[in-house]
Amino acid sequence: MSEEVEIKYDIPPFVIVPNWIAEMLKPTELATYVALGKYADNKTKECWPSLNTIAKDLGKSKTSVITAIKALEKKGAIKVDKRKNDRGDWARNHYTLMVYGGSKENLTTPSKENTTTGSKENLTRGSKENLTLTIPNTTKLNKLYTRDIQNSYKDEIVRVLGLNKISSNMWKQIETTAKQLFEAEVGVDQIEQLARNILISYGESALRHTSLPNHLDVLERPKVKKSSDYKKVGELQNLERWVNEQ
Repeated sequence: MSEEVEIKYDIPPFVIVPNWIAEMLKPTELATYVALGKYADNKTKECWPSLNTIAKDLGKSKTSVITAIKALEKKGAIKVDKRKNDRGDWARNHYTLMVYGGSKENLTTPSKENTTTGSKENLTRGSKENLTLTIPNTTKLNKLYTRDIQNSYKDEIVRVLGLNKISSNMWKQIETTAKQLFEAEVGVDQIEQLARNILISYGESALRHTSLPNHLDVLERPKVKKSSDYKKVGELQNLERWVNEQ
């Protein structure tokens, strides 16, 4: 008499990364997608980890994570829903992973059961149904960051900002900025554009060799000033003119 034997496999949780996503993403973007997948619900593909949590998981800066998330959303790999809490303050973003290439099936907004920020149900690191594992090479960026690439970033920062009489301490700061821009996937040819947009958005005082990575939000375009801002500038100019006339 034959006896049926059930074999159980203790398979650790995995994150599914569709081929169409893996093929189009840069290393940091892919790593960020996988990090989001660790917290995503297996059925709805929704999650809401904080930016600090993602940055800690990846060993990257918060700035790099923000840049990666913007790229993921732009490429259709994720959907981002910005939410406010009961007090009207901005809460954590809600993310939906696009598994089917941005099809209508995947454009669901977070369900009512899933609107509690940081709920215990959302802290599971993937279910056992996710058996496909894609491990991004998170060390690839460091290997690609050669001395020649570092020098090209440093030279462009010095040129764009018109720096001279650079001390050894400043060189260390410039090297740090260069690596942060590289990790945020800002190209050497984009540094001048970033500096110009920072100048337009925040003024000359904000344009420093140490502050470039802090203003990646204006990389593509400068912030448009509100009419109230221009009014304040006009009032200030009138006050200065009045003082000079006395």
